[in-house]
Amino acid sequence: AFITKEMLIASLLCNQYNKATNPSNRQEDWEYIIGFCDQINKELEGWVFQTALDLIN
Repeated sequence: AFITKEMLIASLLCNQYNKATNPSNRQEDWEYIIGFCDQINKELEGWVFQTALDLIN
């Protein structure tokens, strides 16, 4: 299977989102929250962000 850079970024975003919003966290995990926000801010291509949101939902 062929995996693109964009697919890897979308996967990373999903992973960070899932860790940041994990209901079993006793408190906010700022490392993952900041990592997720930083990655979103780095990516200028909206479709990568949309792909990550589609994977999350």
